Amino acid sequence: MSVSDTFNLSGIAASAKGSRQKYVPGEVLIKFREGTRPERADRIASSHGDSPIKNMFIKKRGARSIIKHVRLKKNKGVKEAIAEYSVSPEVEYAQPNYIYHAHATYSSDPDFGSQWGLNNTGQEIGENTAITDIDIDAPEAWDTLTDCANVIVAVVDTGINYNQRDLAGNMWDGGPSYPHHGYDFSDDDDDPMDMSGHGTHVAGIIGADGANSAGLCGVCWKVRLMAVRVLDAAGDGTTANMVSGIDFAVANGAHIINYSLGDGSGDSALKAAIESARSSGVIFVASAGNLASTTYNYPAAYTNTSLCADCDNVISVGAVDPRGNLASFSSYGTNWVDIAAPGVDVLSTWAGQSITTRENFSDWTRGEDWGVGRYRFYGVYGPITFTMLTNPDRLGSSYYQPDLNSAAYKIFELDAYGAASAVVGFYIDYYLDSGDSLIFTANTTGAIPDSSDPIYSLTYETYGLEFAGIWDMAKYMGPNSSMGFLFQSNSSWESLGGGIALFETTRLYHNTTACRYISGTSMAAPHVSGVAALCVARYISKYGSYDRAANYTEIINAILNNYDYYPGLEYKIGNGRMLNASKAVQAI
Repeated sequence: MSVSDTFNLSGIAASAKGSRQKYVPGEVLIKFREGTRPERADRIASSHGDSPIKNMFIKKRGARSIIKHVRLKKNKGVKEAIAEYSVSPEVEYAQPNYIYHAHATYSSDPDFGSQWGLNNTGQEIGENTAITDIDIDAPEAWDTLTDCANVIVAVVDTGINYNQRDLAGNMWDGGPSYPHHGYDFSDDDDDPMDMSGHGTHVAGIIGADGANSAGLCGVCWKVRLMAVRVLDAAGDGTTANMVSGIDFAVANGAHIINYSLGDGSGDSALKAAIESARSSGVIFVASAGNLASTTYNYPAAYTNTSLCADCDNVISVGAVDPRGNLASFSSYGTNWVDIAAPGVDVLSTWAGQSITTRENFSDWTRGEDWGVGRYRFYGVYGPITFTMLTNPDRLGSSYYQPDLNSAAYKIFELDAYGAASAVVGFYIDYYLDSGDSLIFTANTTGAIPDSSDPIYSLTYETYGLEFAGIWDMAKYMGPNSSMGFLFQSNSSWESLGGGIALFETTRLYHNTTACRYISGTSMAAPHVSGVAALCVARYISKYGSYDRAANYTEIINAILNNYDYYPGLEYKIGNGRMLNASKAVQAI
C-alpha cells in the first residue's frame, strides 16, 4: 500500500525512513479514572483551554470510565498538554492520538490462480513452486461445515467494497441505522466503502462466497462481514478511529475482530479498547507486522502477558510462504507471535481497478530555479537513474538561491473518469539549511501552490533519496486539482536543495469483480479469523448456542492447541505453529 511496494527500491543506499507522522498534532486523548462524571471531565478539559471532540466510554468488569478526545488550543504542543493533564488526580493517563498504518503489502500480478493457502497442490505461485499440502487444510474442514452465516466478523480496516460479487451476499445487515453494512470512522459517516482495497482483500480471505459459482472462495463460504472503516485511502488512521471502531464492533455483536494493521508503539487507549472487547468475549485477531524482526508490533504484541495481562482474547499471526517457511517480511518472536498462516502471494477480492500514473515533470509549470533532469543513485544492486524535479535546476552543481518563494506544479483531474479515490506518493532527496523548507501542497482551484494548506513539509535533513510517504487526496478530488511543491528560503547561507522522484498518482475505480494477489501478515490474520468463525459456527451447531464472554477461550484454545508443526517456524513462531482449520474445527 505504498509506492515502495510497487517499485522495489529497497536496495537504494538511503532507504525509506518511515517519515509518516506518529500522532495527530494538536490533539490528545485523556483517560479519566473510574467514577469521574462526564461534566467533571468537561470542566477539567475546558480549564486548560482545550475543546472537546468526542467522548469514548470504556467498560471493564462492570465499571465505566471516560476517554475524552480533545483539540488543543492554538500553539499548545502535545507533550505540553500531556504534562498538564497528567498532574490531575482524576486523570489516569493522557496520550497522543497516534496514527496507525495498514501493514505494507507487496503486490503481485493480478492474475487468477489457485488459492494455495486453502489447498496447496504444488502449483506455481509467483516465481516459486509451492510444496503440496503447505496450507490450512480448508477442504478437510469443509467436510464438517462451510457455513458461518450466524457468525459476525468485523473487518476493522480500510472498509469493504460491499458490492463486490463475492462479498455482497455475505455482508452484515446493519438495519436502517447502518444501511451500508457498518460504519466509517475515518470520514465519520455510515458508508464504510473501501477506497483502497486492503480491507476488501482481508474480507475476501475470511468470507468470499463459496457457493455463488463465481470468483473466489473464502475460509467461510457464508459469514456476516461487518465493515468498520478506520483507515483512509492511504492506509492511515488514528487512535480515536481505532478505539471507536473496536467499540462499534463489540457493541453490534461481533464475535471476532480482524485487525490487519498496527504500529511499533504501545498505545494505552487502544489496549483499553481491546481489554473492553475481552470483557465481552470478542476474539481479536491481529497481524504481527512486516518488520522481518522480533521487534514488538502493537497491538499484536499484547499477546505477551507482560505487556497486557488482560488480553487473552488476542491472537497474533505471522505469515508463512507456499513452501512452509516464515515469510521473508514477517515479524516473529516465540514470546508474542502465536501462530502462522498463509501470507505470501495470496489471491483475494479487491475494491476495484487501481491505475497508477508516474510524472516525468515535462509538462509541469516551473517557477524560479526549478528544473528537470536525470540523476543517478547507488545501491546494493548497482546504479539506478531517475528523472527528478529539482531546485536548484541542477541539483548538486550549485546551492539554491536566497530569499526564494518558488513553486512547481501541475493541474490534475483527480476524479478523471469517475475515480472513487486518489492517493499520491513520491520519493525525495534533500539537504536544506535551517529555516528553509520544501512543501508539498494542493488546492482545488488550479492556483499556484502556496503554504496555506501544507500536506507535507520538509526542513533541514540529511542528503539521500527516501520515500516521503503516501497521502489520501480525498479533499482535493475534482477536475481542477493543483498539486505541487513550494520551495522557500531565507537570506542566510544556503545549501544543496531538493529533488522529487517517482511522483505517482493512483486512482481507484470501483467494480464488482476485481481480485488481486498481495502479500503481508495482513493476509495471514484473516485466515485465522475465518477459522475462528468456522469454530464458532461449529460450537453453535454442536451445542445450540454460543456465549461470547463464556466461550471465547474455547475457540482460541481450539486454534492454538490443534495445529501443524512446521520446522521452518521453529524458534520464530510459538511452538512452530501453522494454522490447521480441520484440526481446530474437529477440536470443538
